[in-house]
Formats: sequence, structure tokens, C-alpha cells
Amino acid sequence: MQVASVGLGGFLALLVTPWAGLATTLIGVWLSHYIDRILARTGLRRCTRGEMQPCSRDADERIVAYAKELRAGTAPKYHFLGAGKVWFESQVGIEVTPAEDRTPHLQGTRWDLGACDRPFADFTEDDLYAQIQAALGGARDPRPDFLPANRLETFCVAAVSQDKWEALGAADRKSLVSLARHGVDRKGTRPSPHFARRFLCARRVSWEGELVASVFVSVAYEDHFLRVVVRPHVLHPVSEEYGERGALPDGSGWKWHARAAFHAVLDIGFALKRSQGSASDAEGGNLREAVAQEYVEDMLQWDDARRYIGMTQRRVYTAVDKFLVSSGVDTGAYRQQTTVIYNSGVINTGSIGGDVDNQGGAAGQGGSP
Repeated sequence: MQVASVGLGGFLALLVTPWAGLATTLIGVWLSHYIDRILARTGLRRCTRGEMQPCSRDADERIVAYAKELRAGTAPKYHFLGAGKVWFESQVGIEVTPAEDRTPHLQGTRWDLGACDRPFADFTEDDLYAQIQAALGGARDPRPDFLPANRLETFCVAAVSQDKWEALGAADRKSLVSLARHGVDRKGTRPSPHFARRFLCARRVSWEGELVASVFVSVAYEDHFLRVVVRPHVLHPVSEEYGERGALPDGSGWKWHARAAFHAVLDIGFALKRSQGSASDAEGGNLREAVAQEYVEDMLQWDDARRYIGMTQRRVYTAVDKFLVSSGVDTGAYRQQTTVIYNSGVINTGSIGGDVDNQGGAAGQGGSP
């Protein structure tokens, strides 16, 4: 519609007067923004009522920006913009060594019970991402009616710093989308690890869209050292300041239309800023996150958020454990660290029959509301 108004305005400027052409262009651009606001409001109402079906993921959703959060007295945490508030982070790091095979081996006329190395299968980070994604997306039991349907959505993304987001060009975005979808082994899609990294995102949308729990998984495997980091985020319900769900204006009152008409005029200025590459939304932000509550006020939502994060985190670490076992990796140190995470911050360094020394402060001890 904007293109048509510009064309009509130029035509009138040649045949009538330049002022008639300019007025036609401005009215047409303003009308396009005004109609866009009406359609957006209608779509939002349909979405909150559950009338809209999820559409295919846009390619830009494969690229996410991250920023550092500084907290007094604690280590900095990193926030994936648009994913919500940062929760507790957990990580496991182990030396990758072959597992020992202690099954009996026949040597001559005697059984040799000594240890020997099992066959070790080399693997890449992308192999591990594929295993985790398959485990999270699959059924927990082969019987189809044993458990409810899995509502966990999994997909890989390419993460870049917020400082680099605004400078991304078309070629950069194409390369990052390929990195997210295919990994670093894809020919021609190997951006520098200092520029972008691949992450696996596992996301669950609940409470009719009011609560979104996301887990970003990072896998780094270099020099026989494997590190798995789980960074949970929770997108809280929309703040009451912007209206409760189901109580949105119909978009038919004259006051709403008056505000929409005025804001459509301001949209023209924002469009000009975006054309110059100076818009504030070029930082990779998200409108839904901007209008979210600071804290989860409802106890039931809070319990569900903790359950989603804990469940996804456990399944991620379980999938990694199974992959390492199938690859012939010694998982003793790995299971010790995951046990600490599962036990919510209690480290048991003793034995059941002897002295027990419990230490607090492990990763995963609690969530940030």
C-alpha cells in the first residue's frame, strides 16, 4: 500500500501540483500504518483466545542476540534477548576418556579379569546436539498411550552478541541461519566461533501463552574436554499495566481509533529511523519481553515454571549421558556432577556408612523468580 501511495503521489505531482503529490503520499503511508495497527490488534485478540494456529518459524528466529547481566556480588549472567528473565544456570565439564571394560576375557586357559579400554567413537558437537534434540522430541515410552503428547519444542539457534546485532548484513544472516540449522560442518557456513555459536533451544509454552519456559543448551568439545551448559529463561505473563488476557479492547471504540491514528503518524518517523539503521529495536529486543511482569505472581505459574525447567534440564543431561555411554566415554565424573545438580545444591562427599560432608552452593540450587 505504501508503494502504491508513493507511485500515485508521484503521478499527481507531475500532473497536478507537487503539494498534491506529497499530501497523497503522506496520507497513503499514514493509512497503511493505521490499518496495520488495526490488523495487529485483531490478531492479538485472536491469539489470546486461542483461535490462531502456530505458523512456521521465520528464519530470523534462528538468530538470537545475547547481552550480559551484571548482578552485585555474583558472577555475570548472560541474557538471551526476547527469552525472558534469566534463571539459575547449571553446567557440567569432564575430561573425555575411554571407559574401562571389566568384563571377563579369555586368555589361554584362564579368565583375565583385568581392565581394558572399550572401543571409543569420536564425535562432534553437532552429533551431540542432534542426540539431545532427538531425545527431547521423542516419546518417553514406546507405548503410544502411556504418556500425554510431548509439547516441548526444540530447535537450534545461532547466538551473537547484542553489540554485533545491528551490523548484521544479509550475507551474515544467511550464514547464521545455516549455522543454526546444519551446524559448523556445513560447507560455506562456518562463521568464526568468536562471532557466533550454535545453541539448542528447548521451549515450552503454557498457560495459553502467558508462560514460556526456554532452556538454551551449549555444547563445547575441544582438546578432549566436554562442557555442557544449560541456561534457562522464563518469559513471565503480560503485566497488568497492559491489560489482562481476555480483557483487551475490541478495537472498535473511538478512543482506541483516535490513539491508533495518532500513533500511526509517529510510525512514519520510526520507519524513517529504521531505514537509516538507527532504530532502537535493532538491538534484538522483543516486545513481548518488554511488557512482561517482573516476577511471577501466581504460585501455580511459579510451580509450573520450575517444573518445566527442572524436567527439561534433567532430560538434557540424561540424553548426554546416554550418548557418552554409547560412544565409549567414561561417565563416572559426569554422573557425579549431574547428581549434584539433581539434588538441588547438596554435595555428598562422604559415604552412607561413614562420615558425610554436605556442602551447599552447587549449580541449580534455586531459581530466580
